[in-house]
Amino acid sequence: MTGGMLLTLTVEQRVLLHLWDTPLGDNPWEGRPELTQAGVSEAVGIARKHLPRTLKKLREKAHILEETRHVAGAKQRCRVYGLSNEGRRAASELVEDLHMRKVKFEGEEVEVKSLHNHTTALLDLLRNIDSSGTYQLQVQSEPDQTSSIDGRDLPLEHRLAIYDSIVRTAWADGIVTKDEQAILDDMSMYLGLEPHQTEPLEKQARDDAVKPDAENSSLYKQMLEVAWQDGEVDSNEQAMLIHSQTCSDSILREKFNSIGSVTDSTIASRPTVQRWKPHGKMERSVKMKKTCLKICEIP
Repeated sequence: MTGGMLLTLTVEQRVLLHLWDTPLGDNPWEGRPELTQAGVSEAVGIARKHLPRTLKKLREKAHILEETRHVAGAKQRCRVYGLSNEGRRAASELVEDLHMRKVKFEGEEVEVKSLHNHTTALLDLLRNIDSSGTYQLQVQSEPDQTSSIDGRDLPLEHRLAIYDSIVRTAWADGIVTKDEQAILDDMSMYLGLEPHQTEPLEKQARDDAVKPDAENSSLYKQMLEVAWQDGEVDSNEQAMLIHSQTCSDSILREKFNSIGSVTDSTIASRPTVQRWKPHGKMERSVKMKKTCLKICEIP
């Protein structure tokens, strides 16, 4: 249930309420996952990519503090957020206003304050107040229904297998972007994995990703074969070959030698050699380009 009353609040107000219910804690080194950008965005019900704009506005109003702390499961220290003194005052005023609002519960009109207790976050309570102003208790799942489960509740071998699968997907193209690394950090936190558990998996996935690709070598041979179909390698084909070369010079020498006697200097310079007039040059160039794009994985 999204909650009618919850939707009457701005994202800034929701962030204030979440941080009001989830303090930073006294330990200046340890941070809670709920206070990272991923945790805050999940709690207030918005996409993570939209959260930085809201956090910037709250910083400009001096309502929040930003610190870097160690968060369980994260490889590096993460930015976590908490309320400043000014932010706590603003949040307290908002909480007081919400507490005085009237809602219907079990046929009676009551104040929100009477429904709010320390075991339930205010945002969760507001989610259960529908558009008609009626508070509805969450219906607990039946025993045979699938209930939500926290990643930390899974057996360790399952968590490691999940993380390994995601890491290998991220490294499939041979590089991990900044966004992909952020997703990996979020997943490691969700699964409750520590750096000493995730780093070996990442290293293995990285090593496997940079191993020579036998298929690429085969495709490179195909390019050479296409290039030499008419007995010449023109400047465009030469550029494609140099750009897409993924095999060793020994493979290149083997292919050239299969066509004719070629010296080491010939292989090094990749000259344009014409033995007879080319036929079907346009078709050959198109085929060369397609093969090159396949090797380079260019869409």
